[in-house]
Amino acid sequence: MKRHFFVAFLLSIIAFILAIQLIIVRYETRQLFTELQQLQQQRDQLNVEWEKLQLERRTWAHPDRIEAIAKEKLHMFIPTSPKIIKIHP
Repeated sequence: MKRHFFVAFLLSIIAFILAIQLIIVRYETRQLFTELQQLQQQRDQLNVEWEKLQLERRTWAHPDRIEAIAKEKLHMFIPTSPKIIKIHP
């Protein structure tokens, strides 16, 4: 009789420990899922910012803009045909 009681008590303790472990694992899973969602949102925001920066870079590096700045600020010009010298190797 004592042996059955001891086995039942031991199984109850094991079941209780497993239930507590299950609660802890579910809690940690929820925390990790929340963190994952926040990181995905941050990734999406960074992707949007990256796209904006790429567009801005393309705008600043556009050949027409560079040519206009070269003409205005550096007083550069496209040479005429007689001033162009071709060098052949």
